[in-house]
Amino acid sequence: MSSESNPSKASTASSEPAGGGALEGLKVVEFGRSLVGPVMGRFLALHGATVVKVESRRSLDVSRLMGPYGKEERTPDTGGTFANLNANKFGITLDLKHERGPELARRLMLWSDVVIENMGLTTLDDFGLGYASLAAENPGIIMASGTAQGHTGPHAHHPGWAVFMFALCGISELTGDPAGTPQYPTGLYPDLLPPRFGAIAILAALDYRRRTGRGQHLRVSQFESCAYVMAPQTLDYQVNGVVAQRTGNRSSWAAPHGVYRCRGEDRWLAINVTSEEQWRCLCQGIDRTDWLGDARFETLHVRKQNEDELDRLIEDWTSQHACEDAMRILQAAGVPAGRLSDGRDLSEDPQLAARGHSRVVDHSAVGRFSVESPAFRLSRTPASVDRPGPRLGEHTEHVFRDILGLPESEFADLESKGAFE
Repeated sequence: MSSESNPSKASTASSEPAGGGALEGLKVVEFGRSLVGPVMGRFLALHGATVVKVESRRSLDVSRLMGPYGKEERTPDTGGTFANLNANKFGITLDLKHERGPELARRLMLWSDVVIENMGLTTLDDFGLGYASLAAENPGIIMASGTAQGHTGPHAHHPGWAVFMFALCGISELTGDPAGTPQYPTGLYPDLLPPRFGAIAILAALDYRRRTGRGQHLRVSQFESCAYVMAPQTLDYQVNGVVAQRTGNRSSWAAPHGVYRCRGEDRWLAINVTSEEQWRCLCQGIDRTDWLGDARFETLHVRKQNEDELDRLIEDWTSQHACEDAMRILQAAGVPAGRLSDGRDLSEDPQLAARGHSRVVDHSAVGRFSVESPAFRLSRTPASVDRPGPRLGEHTEHVFRDILGLPESEFADLESKGAFE
């Protein structure tokens, strides 16, 4: 049941999974910062795992400081990015530098089946909380570590941020106008690709443990996850000696291929014609059958030679139509075409609504807002979005007292001495 039908669930603390699901009963501790670790944990939490997110007031998760903000006041509890990324998780604060911090963290980690972390190559080892130390006491434990460039090699100790990875992986070199400079694409894709590999690896490790009783340490490389999408360009160089160059919105195997201005403020339509049949459909759909006999456009080869003129003519037509109207005309004619959506378009998209892509939840600091569901659906145990990401330290007492069984007096003493900062 989602919080749309039961809003009170958004703030209900329980040691049981938020909504059951395929991973019900799985216990996860997440030392995740920014996106890589939290997104790995998010997939598990939305499918029923009990995920405890560990933070520190002294070093906030970066995504708590990312917008958009639910209210005018910007606090660690009002960041919409964090509230979305950490849906269904329990949130605690724990200072690992406190004299009891590593001991309490270890107790929590040994309670879990899976530990997720992206705190740096040696951070947990420095506190005596690395995989080898935990596995010596619990051989079945699984640890998934998000790293910048893996745990071996000459650059293993280099830190990783999305903007650097865009450059390092070659994505920036291929993004932008051929006559301009390389560009960083909008969006933190280098942070969002690795956790998808990591989530799959965790499931594989769980299956291995089911069969053998043994856990293992998974190392997810941000660099390698991003280099994966550059495989065609890498192979072209290795086989043919060709170094790919920026092409803007152009394609070597399609014309017209690009985005075209439509009527209205900043409204655009993407068109992708890859076959002669689609070209005929385009000409018929926009009432320009005269182009079918035009020597400038009769084949893909000559259309590529006259692409500037073709793009100008296409935009002469699109600029006279609203984006949605132009899209419907071309799609009805059999031409691949789609609007360039903004946040408003996505919020009102009928296909996303029909799929239940977003679930509305209540957050005591952010207010009522939508949380994304995974892009895949399990037919028997679909994901459940029951509550948004936790407020800072929201479940500290619940986790340590109700789940780990820490006596009330001991918890109060540790709290007064700053262990839970």
